[in-house]
Amino acid sequence: MRPRERSHPDLQPRRRVPLRVGRHAAPDPHRLRRAGPRVRLRALVAQGPDLAAPRGDPGAQARTRQRLRQGRPSARALGHAGGDQTGQLRRAARSRRGQQGRRVRGGGHVDLRGQPRPRARGLPHVPEIHPARVTRALVRVTVALLAGAVLTGAAAKAPPVRVDDWDRGAPGPLDLNVWRVYPFTQSSAFKDPPAIVESDGRHALLLRTDGEAMRVGRPVKVDLRATPLLTWEWKALDLPEHGDVRQRKLNDQAARIMLMFEGMKGILYVWDTDSPLGTESRPDELDIFDRVLIVVRSGSEGLGRWTREQRDVVADYHRVFGDAPRPIKWVGFEAHSNDTRSRSAALFGAVSFEPR
Repeated sequence: MRPRERSHPDLQPRRRVPLRVGRHAAPDPHRLRRAGPRVRLRALVAQGPDLAAPRGDPGAQARTRQRLRQGRPSARALGHAGGDQTGQLRRAARSRRGQQGRRVRGGGHVDLRGQPRPRARGLPHVPEIHPARVTRALVRVTVALLAGAVLTGAAAKAPPVRVDDWDRGAPGPLDLNVWRVYPFTQSSAFKDPPAIVESDGRHALLLRTDGEAMRVGRPVKVDLRATPLLTWEWKALDLPEHGDVRQRKLNDQAARIMLMFEGMKGILYVWDTDSPLGTESRPDELDIFDRVLIVVRSGSEGLGRWTREQRDVVADYHRVFGDAPRPIKWVGFEAHSNDTRSRSAALFGAVSFEPR
């Protein structure tokens, strides 16, 4: 005998209809009350805060909106999949998922390459060390250190800065395209104009005066941090009578080498007649330039012979001015006999700035 068919609705097997909580779905309020808190919150995010708060109760609706703004754990866990339209919550969830990795069975995580990465609860996250990245960083640091060492060595071994060795052409008049002549009187004509001559197998600049003074110079850029030593050769032929840097009315020298710095300051290394060796003087008190004359040769000792000199310009500048020198912008050669109304003559050889 065949069993009787179940025709009554109560006798039919029940089918579980999923609770849809999409954006355009309208869930059954009775089933929503019986659902868990995660499902209710998902429906709340999808449909708006009015589902969780009774109509006409502004306080309940305000508390619901505040809960969404604060990002409770359930709302943060839902993220974009739960219909959350708050950009801050989406970014926080995405950042948290990127830091934690993808969950696997067993409670652990996997990194972006799919490797298991167990993580203990409550311990700080330790970033993964990539050997390739460490190697690249070490290579970059090594290259930077080597480049700095090369630059430091190049600066310490900078080539000399040649002012002039007077060997560009045959002996004759001074090349006025390179050098400029500065007369100290209204007349620009000299009895003996500056000239290039040959002396003892070398070319040299000859400055000869007869009751007059002359200066020959040109702009020269010198960085004293790289080349602080001034080296030159000179030979005095005739000294002014009773020349003395300490007396303004007798301030005549057969040879001067003048360095002008940025900032209207200057140092002159002179061959004097009567002043003691090492004398330092500022004779021109009304001069717009702050200049100091330093006696490196005095008297007739060495007269008529080539003499090689070398001075530490940085040390001299710091001693006479009290601070670090600025770059040199101009170099000149002078001869004076106008104060003593006498004569002077000197030869200047190669001049250069060299490193220590």
